[in-house]
Amino acid sequence: MKKLLVILFSLFSIVGFSQNSRTNVVSVDSTILKETLYSNALSFFAINFKSANNVIQMSDPISGKVIGKGIVDNRDVTISIFCKDGRYKYDINIEHKINEIDLPIRYLGISAYGNSGFTKVPLTIRGGVHVPYKNRAYFVYDNPQWDGFKYYYDGGVGHNPSLMTKGMWKKWKVLVDEELAKPKYNEIGRVPDTAFESLIMLLKNHMENNESSDW
Repeated sequence: MKKLLVILFSLFSIVGFSQNSRTNVVSVDSTILKETLYSNALSFFAINFKSANNVIQMSDPISGKVIGKGIVDNRDVTISIFCKDGRYKYDINIEHKINEIDLPIRYLGISAYGNSGFTKVPLTIRGGVHVPYKNRAYFVYDNPQWDGFKYYYDGGVGHNPSLMTKGMWKKWKVLVDEELAKPKYNEIGRVPDTAFESLIMLLKNHMENNESSDW
């Protein structure tokens, strides 16, 4: 893996990235013209995604620009490729499809109606990364009789306080605070480097083909 990273980064003249994106300008053989690189970019989407017609969002042979969207390993991927003679630029953005997470907080205390349920926390985007939105965390009972009763972190006891007393709600908030303080929740939305490495290598193999791609 370390050797692969060294090879990849030695090929790149300008590299930039955030948590979930990578961008780079790559110089190739000077004999590879913009038209060939543009054709190669179309070939990349056609071969590596199920339907190029659905994936490609924009293609302009004059400017040499191709933008495509698809799904890779249950993640939304957007790839923009800009072609010129002897070089191309790519922007790759990968987003998680996860909307919320479950916390291991299932029991709130004694009540006449039982006390087991689920604690869920929606995700929000902060600094380009998905992070738990604590103030919208909620508890919902697993008893179907009370399906739809949600008690929010920032909303106090809901419309049926007999199911969750104020004391139970306060204890639950403390448990949510303690759980979300764990370092692992800072990594939820981080896309692993390997997800980018495989896409970049596939793209490189297509783009540096000096033969016209007739797809």
